[in-house]
Amino acid sequence: ASGCVLPALSAEVARQDSRTRDVFEEHLHQIIAEVSDKIPLGPHPQMSAEDRALATIALGAGALLLSRAVNDQVLADRILMAARRMATSDEESE
Repeated sequence: ASGCVLPALSAEVARQDSRTRDVFEEHLHQIIAEVSDKIPLGPHPQMSAEDRALATIALGAGALLLSRAVNDQVLADRILMAARRMATSDEESE
């Protein structure tokens, strides 16, 4: 399998000790910082870049988790496309 490990890793880390969660959190902060530096204003310009990055990362991780959990490929693709459209406000992503 390939792709983002964040959805699966998050579920595993949640059951680990405090030190493991601290290490995960450090890396998550790095991801948030990288995304924050690049994220456009999008449909919510009143939100800080960090909050927009958090929301986008959470939306993407959740969409990946759900899309991987279903057997119906059409539904899986729809989940991913809906999340992409929500994150980018891109109606042409269809």
